[in-house]
Amino acid sequence: MSGPVSALNILFSVVSDAGYAVACGCLLAIRWLNDAAIKINQPRILRRVFLACVGGLVLGQIVRPWFSAASMSGSNGFAENLALIPDVIFSTHQGKVWYVGSLGLVTLIATVFFTGRQTRTAWRWQFPLSLFLIACAKAASGHAAGDGDFTLAELSMLLHIGGTAIWAGTVVASGFVVVPGLAKLPDPQALWNYAGLLSRTVTWALMAILLSGIYTSWRELDGSLSGLWSSGWGRILLTKIAFVSLALALGAITRFKCVQRPATSESAERMVRLLRAEALIMIVILCLSGLLANTAPAMMDMG
Repeated sequence: MSGPVSALNILFSVVSDAGYAVACGCLLAIRWLNDAAIKINQPRILRRVFLACVGGLVLGQIVRPWFSAASMSGSNGFAENLALIPDVIFSTHQGKVWYVGSLGLVTLIATVFFTGRQTRTAWRWQFPLSLFLIACAKAASGHAAGDGDFTLAELSMLLHIGGTAIWAGTVVASGFVVVPGLAKLPDPQALWNYAGLLSRTVTWALMAILLSGIYTSWRELDGSLSGLWSSGWGRILLTKIAFVSLALALGAITRFKCVQRPATSESAERMVRLLRAEALIMIVILCLSGLLANTAPAMMDMG
């Protein structure tokens, strides 16, 4: 692949990865609001955003075999790569991964349309199972799969994908939809209860991201920090780290200046501004993650 086709492949990958993360965030936000019996319109909005994200995942899943064929053939010809799709699906590792991702996506869609307003059974295993299968497919289709299946590299990537989805997804859903709605309620305590759940969940997700990110980055750099500035992959990673650091700083300010202080209308307005800014940064981080996944690792592209 080259030129516009390569750029289009990256675009679809970013849409799919961002859609997965925001879908996870929307589901968690809906669960928290339902469990707390908070009567606002945000769950309805979140469901619409969630369905839009599922649409992005479906689109990415449909076009993935064609781009896999283009990667194998090295050609940008539409008809030529279309004819290769059966071989990709039935005879390659990417085809097996595509089946796993498709199963997860079908399970997710079936759960949405056949469980009404999301029953406890769906929350207990159907949603987690479908999202887990999709994450497994993502982990097994990237650089981590270079050494084979069921390796430490794939496990680390799976942990990283899950942690990123929870962190970025919940912040985006909360910063753009939930927190602004809760801040308008007469009693700010509902916002503080929700923000406490968000803060605790993000803390655990960050631990997973930190551990897996260090291992994955060291592996992709082949143990040499020089790859950070001597390769395109490394420079993208440095840019991502800068945005992650900024997001962490905003999250820390939100936690210590808002969540851990008395619930007031002034603090609520500050929380809305901080989380909205963090959500914008999260979108940039998700885009950079998609770009990293489609860029040759430093070990393959030094200089």
